Amino acid sequence: MYGITYMATIWLEAVKNLSPTLTGVGYLALAGALMPTSAISGGIIARLGCFRWAIWAGWTITIVASSLLTILKHNTPTGVWVVILLIFGGGQGLLLMSQSVAAQTIASHQEAAHAASMYTFCRSLGMCIGVVISGTALQNLLRMRLAALGLPVEIADHAEAYVGILKGMHGTAFATEVLDAYNWALRIFFAIIAGIAGLGFVLSFGIGKFSMDRKGGGGERHVLEEEVEEVKQEK
Repeated sequence: MYGITYMATIWLEAVKNLSPTLTGVGYLALAGALMPTSAISGGIIARLGCFRWAIWAGWTITIVASSLLTILKHNTPTGVWVVILLIFGGGQGLLLMSQSVAAQTIASHQEAAHAASMYTFCRSLGMCIGVVISGTALQNLLRMRLAALGLPVEIADHAEAYVGILKGMHGTAFATEVLDAYNWALRIFFAIIAGIAGLGFVLSFGIGKFSMDRKGGGGERHVLEEEVEEVKQEK
């Protein structure tokens, strides 16, 4: 999620030549779909009493959206990339809630809070790692493309900062060639993300079926048995 967010921002500013303000407005397409989807899916998961469907659906939508990002070009209509970001945000919204529920459901009653904390920690750590790896991938891909086009490869060393310089040269032949290199590198990056999402989808089938019933039926008996066992051990 953070890799796509980071690179989509660069694509909007560099390739589409949007101002930072308009780039932020464009990002609302992703964020605007993520939070409502997360909230709605949480209610559906609670009502159905199962979460695996949301994880599988979330990864599937993420794969589709990431793949669609590979078609982006400088002349892509606004409506197209807005819809793609909406789709991606919806997929991530499903994963955001369902994987949190999964972590707590799979853990024992006493460890549910620890599981939720660990999930939050892993997401925060993933944000840092995702952004760093994304930036490195962009630099390497951009360097390859610039070298193939006979352009200065030093641009790749400061890929993010050079976007501002390109804005001042917008419309020149040199800027157009460099922006084509940016667009190529970003499209390859989006394809890589689609592959990683595919791996996540495959791995998600390793999640077993667990009951979310913690207050009634078998879930209540299971929790009660654990509490009785703890009392026995204390005695």
